Amino acid sequence: MWKEAINAEIDSIMQNHTWELVDLPSGSKPLGCRWVLRRKYKADGSIDNYKAKLVAKGFKQKEGHDFFDTYSLVTRITSIRVLLAIVALHSLEDLGLADVILGIKIERTSEGILLSQSHYIESVLRKFNTFDDPPTKTPMDDSLRLIKNTGEPVAQLEYSRIIGSLMYITNCTRPDLSYSVNKLSRFTSNPSGEHWKALTRVLRYLKYTLEFGLHYTSYPAVLEGYTDANWISNSKDSHSTSGYVFTIGGGIVSWKTTKQTCIARSTMESKFIALDKAGEEAEWLRNFLEDIPYWDKPVSSILIHCNIQVAIGRAQSAMYSGKSRHIRWRHNTVRELISRGIISIDYVKSKENITDPLTKGLNRDQFHKLLEGMGVKSTT
Repeated sequence: MWKEAINAEIDSIMQNHTWELVDLPSGSKPLGCRWVLRRKYKADGSIDNYKAKLVAKGFKQKEGHDFFDTYSLVTRITSIRVLLAIVALHSLEDLGLADVILGIKIERTSEGILLSQSHYIESVLRKFNTFDDPPTKTPMDDSLRLIKNTGEPVAQLEYSRIIGSLMYITNCTRPDLSYSVNKLSRFTSNPSGEHWKALTRVLRYLKYTLEFGLHYTSYPAVLEGYTDANWISNSKDSHSTSGYVFTIGGGIVSWKTTKQTCIARSTMESKFIALDKAGEEAEWLRNFLEDIPYWDKPVSSILIHCNIQVAIGRAQSAMYSGKSRHIRWRHNTVRELISRGIISIDYVKSKENITDPLTKGLNRDQFHKLLEGMGVKSTT
């Protein structure tokens, strides 16, 4: 079966392409070639088709003699989500039915498009023998305070493997895991029993939300952002956590949770650092939309919602009177984005700021309410 399929693919390539002999440039030598054979899989794990590519043996080239620089085109997952959100907005049809991309299931619904990884999540839970564990409704205890382990590590390799699997899920379709995975990944070099307990809770939460995914609908046809930061939540950790999200069509297309690299001396400073990171992402998204035919031109400024008035006032002020150099630099950056019409900023109540789950642990009701604002909900 395998050989027959590959031979058929090779015959198709040879017959459907025009081949032309060309003279070899002076001083050059030809490279050999080889066939690369691959299986393409469907969402349920069954084989969809067989693919064959004829590639040059580039590994036989010598750096500095045959080439000087190498470049590789890579896809940013954010750009894929933006395109799919726009597809949902206009009810478009990416040249036929698409059902899987980079291990993410794509489903058409009556409301738009749904992205999910339930098949992958189930395989992760079974791989690490946690599929039969009792589920829990939040990924992290909002009162939990994790500290560095000073003793012997507990199953460090297994801990790292689970974190790696969770990071893939988080980056593709599950922003609700962003804060807990970011927090737990800081202890991969020396996990303790407490870290394992918290990690197991995340896996149990995945069991409870196995059928959750990202929903994109036909409204609203606007890109907007939210930003937030928690100020020093641990007496032994002086760095705050920043977060931002951007939505299109009722669903989240870009998000990030990150530990701030500098120490904020107030809540305002921590929020301003987060606003600066959100502005950076907004500029990239706006430039990306400039090249999308189905988005209205010129692209309007991206509205970013922030839940602290003093940070908004500081951003809109032409002068910065503080003494912190790192805040002054960020102030100049945000001011430039505002003056160029890249972003605008307004106030949102804390309980309506959908970035909250990316910066801190929340109680169950508040957590799931904000997830719906991101478009993260059950596929059933």
